[in-house]
Amino acid sequence: MSRQFLVIVPVAMLCISFAGHAIAQGGGTTSELALKVADAQKANMTNLQAYRWRVSTDMQSAGASKAKVVNEIAFDAEGKLKATPITGEMGEKDKPGLRRRKQDKAMQEMADYMGKALQQSFAYMYMSKGTMVDMFETATITTENGVTSIVGKDVYVKGDTVTMVLDEKTLLTNHLTFTTMMGADAINGDVSYAPLKDGTARVTKSVIDIPSRQMKMISESGDFVKPEN
Repeated sequence: MSRQFLVIVPVAMLCISFAGHAIAQGGGTTSELALKVADAQKANMTNLQAYRWRVSTDMQSAGASKAKVVNEIAFDAEGKLKATPITGEMGEKDKPGLRRRKQDKAMQEMADYMGKALQQSFAYMYMSKGTMVDMFETATITTENGVTSIVGKDVYVKGDTVTMVLDEKTLLTNHLTFTTMMGADAINGDVSYAPLKDGTARVTKSVIDIPSRQMKMISESGDFVKPEN
């Protein structure tokens, strides 16, 4: 595998998802809704631990692909996510000598920065119960045609925004977007979810965009299987 060190980044955010619990008939408080969603997330993570899968990631700069990598994702005995690089390749030809070293340095710096952006993004995709309840208490919540949208602000950073789109009956998160700041740079996240055949939900695609640096990371997950015991 070529140059995999360039594109090893946090991958936990690529699998976080929500399991379904119906909203009680007659409504309920926003705190009750927040707790249901948070409990569903925890239950779904337990179901997800039975799987392993692959995540393909494309790191882009100024609209051009700079590196691609495929990781196999699984949970270890302690319930923590583990990523094993399967393939990795540069998006441009290697340069000789000194230019090769400069190329490697630039790519490593970009990968390190994107890794930090992903770490911050992870918090929005997998909120704690307390954070979710706090967000829901001041959020704008609307339901239309069986779809519930929750728009929260000032969740982690003053001025940030997160929008969760839930199915009213299952509480599955169909889509999540957020905008936050990392230093002087705005980070935009766009995440799509879908259930597996047994109902376990997972992220299908995530896009992390940093416009001021012309950086983007696009990740897609697939090949979900349950290893034989």
